[in-house]
Amino acid sequence: DALRMGDPRRGGDTKSVGVVGFSAAEGREEACDRLCQAAFLGHGFDAGSGGVRLEAPVERGLLRDFTNSQAAFVGLKFWKLAGELSELTASEAAEVERQLASREDHTFAGFGSGWLAMFAVLR
Repeated sequence: DALRMGDPRRGGDTKSVGVVGFSAAEGREEACDRLCQAAFLGHGFDAGSGGVRLEAPVERGLLRDFTNSQAAFVGLKFWKLAGELSELTASEAAEVERQLASREDHTFAGFGSGWLAMFAVLR
């Protein structure tokens, strides 16, 4: 309850709701991370080796490990290279994504869409 704001929902029963803030900053905590203690929600948070583990529909039975959700999401766009992305930081994974932009797999390794792929990463 460190941060509160007016309830934006129509017909909300409460006058205010709690807000959790976190930054996308990689490798450093911002004020909102310290206040809300939620840095782990950022896409660049280093969850350690194997912190994010995925199995793609296109290759059932093969598990790939990643250190952060950004690298995992990029890995789903380039599943054949996923093993090489597993230990990259979020910014390194984003750079690989930029370099290979014209060759991404629009099925996200069989998940079908970016939304479903991100849902798998966040599980």
